[in-house]
Amino acid sequence: MTTTSSIDGLRLSAYDIDSFAGVRETIHALHLDEDGVAERLDEAACRPGFALVTSAIDALLVGYAVASIAENAICLDPVILSSALPTLEADRVCRRLVEAALRVHERPWATVSVYPSSPAVGVLLREGWRPVKTSPLARYLLLSGADARP
Repeated sequence: MTTTSSIDGLRLSAYDIDSFAGVRETIHALHLDEDGVAERLDEAACRPGFALVTSAIDALLVGYAVASIAENAICLDPVILSSALPTLEADRVCRRLVEAALRVHERPWATVSVYPSSPAVGVLLREGWRPVKTSPLARYLLLSGADARP
């Protein structure tokens, strides 16, 4: 199932695992496996609760976030933004992607695991999320939303 909404000129579309199959090759083609993004995307697709949220401005893909459930946390990985976006616009796009990914799971203050170099880390920290420990998924940072702004 795919759902679409528009916020501030940004079109967000959420794909579940079934509808992801139709866009998987397009998303893979964007990366040519830089930083193992395609592999991380496929790993996430195997976990429960998989959701892909894309963002577009004027019908151009400018970013996406993948959310799934791993080790009782929402795993936000990968979160990818277009390098062509100006800094403030990239922050806005990332914030909307993170909000939408968390909303898919209806756990706005859950524990989140995120790749340490992800643009989502800065967004989450500014919104009040705090590191709690290293994730059992060794390469991830675990953040708590207990102090996050609603």
